[in-house]
Amino acid sequence: MRTDGRKRLFYRHIEVETGVIPQASGSERVKIGDTDVSVKAELGKPSPCHPDKGRVSISVECSPIADPMFKEEAAMS
Repeated sequence: MRTDGRKRLFYRHIEVETGVIPQASGSERVKIGDTDVSVKAELGKPSPCHPDKGRVSISVECSPIADPMFKEEAAMS
């Protein structure tokens, strides 16, 4: 039994949305239950000292509600 009461084989609802940031080279939003995660990828130009090697920057943002303690702390404030 999980802490939220779900049984071992019961999964939370999953939603995936792509292309959420039009200016990004790639982006995605994933929601699993109350957890909300955004991922963004940016392609960078190669540096002058390494013209044969490109760069990829990836950033991830997780909602603070992903931690069960967040609800308790927010309620106490």
